[in-house]
Formats: sequence, C-alpha cells, structure tokens
Amino acid sequence: IARRERRLLPDEESKLLSVAPPGLYRLIVAALETGCRLGELLSLRWQDVDLERTEMTIHAVNAKTRKVRHIPIVSRLRAVIEMATVDPAGHRFGPAVYVFGDAVGRRLKSPKKAWATTVLKAHGHTPIWVKSDLSPASREAYGAINLKFHDLRHEAGSRWLETGIPLHHVKQ
Repeated sequence: IARRERRLLPDEESKLLSVAPPGLYRLIVAALETGCRLGELLSLRWQDVDLERTEMTIHAVNAKTRKVRHIPIVSRLRAVIEMATVDPAGHRFGPAVYVFGDAVGRRLKSPKKAWATTVLKAHGHTPIWVKSDLSPASREAYGAINLKFHDLRHEAGSRWLETGIPLHHVKQ
C-alpha cells in the first residue's frame, strides 16, 4: 500500500485559513492541533468538550480504533472553539449539539465541497462548480495540488515529532 507523505507547504496553512469559511476554519485548526480524523471532529458534541480542564473526549464509537481518547485542547484550538459556543441568536449551545456542526449545531454530513473550494482558492484558482461537481479544469487543478483533509492529521503528527514528542505518544 502506497503511503501518502503530503506535508503542508510553507505558508499553505495561512493561505488555507485566509480563504476558509468559518466552520471549515475551525475544522482545519482542530485537525492540525489534535490530529483527529474528520469523522471524529464532526461527531464531537459540546458534552465531549471540557474547556475548564482543556480536554475533549473522542468516544470509542466515533473512533476508527474503537478506543476512547482524551485530547488536550491547546490555546489556539480553545480560542477557535470558544468562538463557536453560541448559535446565531446568541444562545449558548446545549450539550448534545455538534461542536463542528452547522450554524445551529446540526451535524455536517461532509465539508468536501468547502474543502475543495478552499484548497483551490488558497492556491490561486477560482473553482468552477457544475451542479455539485468541479468542472474538469478545476478538478485537474485540485488533483495537481493533491491536498486531502486527512493530510492535516499527518501534518499534526509530523509537527509533534519535530518538537520532540516521542513517537509512541504521537501514535496514541
């Protein structure tokens, strides 16, 4: 099996974040700061986030490994999460609402279109959508960039290794 080795290019993170819509911005930061899989982030509810203890819980049912994980919330992620604690009317979200949901806290199915649009814009391309698919030219440009959301998980792990965190901790 061929393994992906795609890392973010210099300034690629800032370019992605500068063009990402708010919900995707939060997901990108969360992926880079936690190393979580997209499905784990999308299934996270407010009851799983403890801002006082600066920790979030990925439940076994939502994890690929089927093991519960407690993940620290670093300051950058905390700031991003705190921006999303209220609905458009200014009311605090309840415990069963999705942290990385839509504006009213419903679970997102997939941010694939927003991701593709953001990746293309960050690389200077104006995406052209035909119904729900990228045009052939946009699809070709997106393929050439070759950046998948899952690459952010690998980027997080690589960054942790570079700061000296032992491999066995990164694997966990």
